[in-house]
Amino acid sequence: MLTITQDQVILLMELHWLSGQSRPDLSFDTLELSTYANKPCIKHVKVLNKVVKKIPGGPQCLSYRAMDLDKEKIHIIFYSDASVGNLFTESGNQADSGRGYLVFVSNGKTANLVDWSSRKIKRVVHSAFAAETLACNDGMGAAIYVRQILSEILYGDPKLRVIPIHGFIDSNQLLQSIQSTKQCEEKRLRLDVSEIQECVERGDIESITWVPTQKMLADCLTKKGANSEDLCRVIETGLFQNSQF
Repeated sequence: MLTITQDQVILLMELHWLSGQSRPDLSFDTLELSTYANKPCIKHVKVLNKVVKKIPGGPQCLSYRAMDLDKEKIHIIFYSDASVGNLFTESGNQADSGRGYLVFVSNGKTANLVDWSSRKIKRVVHSAFAAETLACNDGMGAAIYVRQILSEILYGDPKLRVIPIHGFIDSNQLLQSIQSTKQCEEKRLRLDVSEIQECVERGDIESITWVPTQKMLADCLTKKGANSEDLCRVIETGLFQNSQF
């Protein structure tokens, strides 16, 4: 077995810091590498080196464009995505699943990325539907938290729902379950789906919309080799292209 060197450990820690501070496009690479840390092989070191080489070609900063919070219509937008069985467990078996989300504050054209996450799903999931449901719940919770902070800053009351939240997912099955009056067939997911439905019904979430996978900005947070160009463009320019706004 290959023993990972101190320099490689430090490099992986630096990648974690970078992906968490300004490079969400590296989040899945970093997550995947962290699963190999206990039992690394030569190929994992090669992967680490490839990820390091990606750094200069990506966005070198997060752009935050000014928005008039008093005069402009501000939205909070989240994208959530998931993958099934593409991460390794501590025993070395490829069985864990991942989820990711992005949260933006936007006026429709400008998009300021304020939160993102790419992590293993703690529960065992057996379908893409289950993984997407848990990812949507996490993204929804993060978006609501961002609104609470903004509402407290702008209006002095974190419980106000003046700022609408719009969610985007690429699972048509999940969208149908959210819109359906029937209970979810997977019993363990009924509470999770009901939580999303209740948030929409109460007005905590203005809308949840399906988008094709090629338009899913969070896709690169959950899958190896997924296209991150659109996300990088938003990060670098602060400009948002979404036909919903």
